[in-house]
Formats: sequence, structure tokens, C-alpha cells
Amino acid sequence: MAQLGVKLDHVATLRQVRGGGEPNLAAAAVLAEMGGADWIIAHLREDRRHIQERDVSALQQIVASKLTIEISLAERMLKFALELRPARVTLVPEQPMELTTEGGLDLIGKREQAAQAATTLRQAGIAVTLLIQPLVDDVRTCHRMGQAGLGVELNATGYAAAKTPADRQAWAEQIANAARLASKLGIPTQIGHGLTVDAVRAFAGVADIAQYNVGHVIAARAILVGMEQAVREMKAAAAPRS
Repeated sequence: MAQLGVKLDHVATLRQVRGGGEPNLAAAAVLAEMGGADWIIAHLREDRRHIQERDVSALQQIVASKLTIEISLAERMLKFALELRPARVTLVPEQPMELTTEGGLDLIGKREQAAQAATTLRQAGIAVTLLIQPLVDDVRTCHRMGQAGLGVELNATGYAAAKTPADRQAWAEQIANAARLASKLGIPTQIGHGLTVDAVRAFAGVADIAQYNVGHVIAARAILVGMEQAVREMKAAAAPRS
């Protein structure tokens, strides 16, 4: 069964509106675990718009074996990750004015930088995933880096933003093809960004996807039914149907 990563960024966004301490991210992480989360994910952006250093430090104390932090390729971010030593780091692109992460890493212009960052982190005993576009060429590029165990996360933003059933189906096939190739090449494969319950159900039959990463929709649902129940519902959606 595929694993579920629960992103806490939007829980932190709600807290930052008032600048206080609620909702408490540590409590949210514990409840997410109770609901069945396999991984807790936090994106420490360079502009600190939601997750703060203190958040990931606290999460490291609570869910150390399950913590993934998302960071850019900036040297100061890598330094922070090396000091924190989470279980996993996902390297992502960042644009200053973007609402959320819009695409995958630039594996043409920044391939060497990404490869060096991955090497440095993995030498420190930290598992590494690269956020990439769901393209077979990007999967092949990651494979050519020659780093056994290096994972990929396919950015599903295009699927989430599709306006027509035909466009959505085209994106679904593209994602499935990229996941299939990654699996064939021995690359651990995740999918995330913009996923809804319906989207997770749609991909649940793709055996090559090992993990779904979901944030905003779980946080939104948690306002109505609580974090534990929201995670349980998403976990159920990820289960393959017989």
C-alpha cells in the first residue's frame, strides 16, 4: 500500500495570519500520525511565509523518523538541513512571488547544483528526493545522476489545474508514464502538489507510485472534521480498490 505524507504548511499559514501559536504544528503532527500519516512534511521556504525554523526543530523532536523537510537549493537552506538532519529532504524550486510551488527543479540549468546538493545530504545520512516535472526525460536525467536510492516526487500541479476531462486524462497518463519509468529504473517515486481526495483515488491504481503527499486539502478538511479524521479519509483514498 502506498504511503501518505501530510504537509503542514497550510496549518502554519493559518497560524501566521495572527502571528500567535495556534494552531499548534506539533499537535497537528501527532494527530496526523494518529490518522495514519506515514510522513510529516514541512516546507521551510526562504521567505518563511509559513513554516519557521522553530517548527521543523520541534517536529524533529516529535516525529524524527518520519520528518521530511522541503527546501530550495540555496546554500543556507542546505546548511540548515545538515544541522537539523531530518529523515528526508526534498529539494524543490522556489520563486519569490509564487503562491505555491509551481513546477519541478530545472534539471537542465541546475542539474549539477541539484546533484551536488543531493550528494552532500546523502553523505550526511539524509535520504533525498527531487521534485520534478512528470516527464520521462526528467526521470531519465535523475537516473543519469547515478545516485542509488535518490527519489523523485512528480509535481501534479498540471493535473490539478486541468480545465477539461481530456486535459486531465492527458496529465494522468503523463504522470503514470513517468512513474512507470522511475519504478523500472529503481527510483522511489512520490507524487504531490495540488492533490485532492479525488485525485488520490484516481492514481491509487498506479502501483508505481509509492507515496502521496497532500497538504492544503487535508488542512481544509481538518477545519471541518479534525486533523485525525481528515488524514484517515485521505489514507483510505490512497488504498487501491479491489
